Amino acid sequence: DDIAKLWEADLEGKVLAAPEYCHANFTKYFTEIFWTNPVWGRTFEGKRPCYFNTGVMVVDMEKWRRGGYKEKIEEWMEMQKRNRIYDLGSLPPFLLVFAGEIKGI
Repeated sequence: DDIAKLWEADLEGKVLAAPEYCHANFTKYFTEIFWTNPVWGRTFEGKRPCYFNTGVMVVDMEKWRRGGYKEKIEEWMEMQKRNRIYDLGSLPPFLLVFAGEIKGI
């Protein structure tokens, strides 16, 4: 396919758009420490979290910067260093920040 289609993607007011898969089991991404914490364990409450491909994202950089999203992701990464709240790769901190808040493409 043509990458130009990504450039033309309508983010519909969202900060980012990415391919989504909404049937993922999120319990496997996060540790028991995460799920048993009374605050962290409620992170996805009321949201429709979908797995999304962080390697293929369209980002509104102005909204990204204004919203401090880099810092929000880094906060979760720092939490990971202190508490080991997730097991797998780079997706979990993005899920924690953007779950249910991306435009699926």
